[in-house]
Amino acid sequence: MPMIRVSVATVLLLLLAFAADPHPAAAAPYCPEGQEPGFSLGFASLQAEIGDTMGAPIECEHSDVLSGDTLQNTTTGLAFYRESTGIVMFTDGWNHWALTNYGIVTR
Repeated sequence: MPMIRVSVATVLLLLLAFAADPHPAAAAPYCPEGQEPGFSLGFASLQAEIGDTMGAPIECEHSDVLSGDTLQNTTTGLAFYRESTGIVMFTDGWNHWALTNYGIVTR
C-alpha cells in the first residue's frame, strides 16, 4: 500500500483554509466599506428625543432618488428626512413622530 506523505506546512495551510470563514459578514445595506450603520445629524437628534422607540439602525442613510428624501431602516421602523419640508420623521407603521422647529409632534 503506498504511503502518502503530507508536510506539516500543508496540514497547517489546510487547517487555516477550513478555519477561515468562507462567507464573511456582509456589509449593512447602503454602507460604504468599513462603515457601520448609525444615526447622524437629524436622525440622531430625533433619536435623542424619542429614545429607544427608534430602535437601532440596520442600514446606513441613503437617498431616495425620486423624492430626494433620506431614509434609514431601523429595528423598529423607518426614519426619514422629508426634503420638501425639511422635517425629520420616524414611523413604526402605526405611530409617527416628527422633529419640527416647535419640538416633537406625534400622531
